Amino acid sequence: MERDAIKNIFLDLDGTLVDSSRRSYFLYRTIIRELDGRPLSYRSYLRLKRAKPLLEDVLRKSRGRNDVWFFKKYWETHIESPEYLAHDRLAAGAKNVLAHLANTHPLYLITLRRNKLLLHRELVRFGIAHYFHKVVSFPVQGRERAERKTKSLRKLARKGDIIVGDSETDIRAGKALGLITIATTGGWRSRALLRRERPARLLAGIRDLASVVDRIRT
Repeated sequence: MERDAIKNIFLDLDGTLVDSSRRSYFLYRTIIRELDGRPLSYRSYLRLKRAKPLLEDVLRKSRGRNDVWFFKKYWETHIESPEYLAHDRLAAGAKNVLAHLANTHPLYLITLRRNKLLLHRELVRFGIAHYFHKVVSFPVQGRERAERKTKSLRKLARKGDIIVGDSETDIRAGKALGLITIATTGGWRSRALLRRERPARLLAGIRDLASVVDRIRT
């Protein structure tokens, strides 16, 4: 591939650049206690989530009341609150990777976050806000994610660009637009599930991204 063929790199946030697992777990634990259940341990919760379970299965394994509506409503109301965002951590190696790639590529952040102000504050807190050419937020849930992400990217992406993420949503959107798809296994999907989507590259974590992109460019 020609050196100048790759114009943009589109990066997912949660699970890719940011470790949001503790935020997710602590909110899950709060909700399950509200539902008179017994929360799973942190590690057990992560194993379950990475297998992409139905919410009903999460409730059943947590022995809580089967109140899906309550769980979803509580989750949507609190998942981006400062109380829980405080548990987020920058993924290992993410800042160095962004600093390296920003020298040669426009970087676009693609996220499902709804609260743009709190999103910006978190990016500033992590010291990475200035690396992004643009932040694109499209708050949508469920099966519409891949379709909405594809629609949002179509206005910005060209064939030969790169998309990086930790879920099937990122891979499917990238393939629909003819992008080079790179998946990271340190987020919300297991290696087995990501491999099934057949990304162009499958990385153990974001820290490996810079060297992979450099090889693609040469």
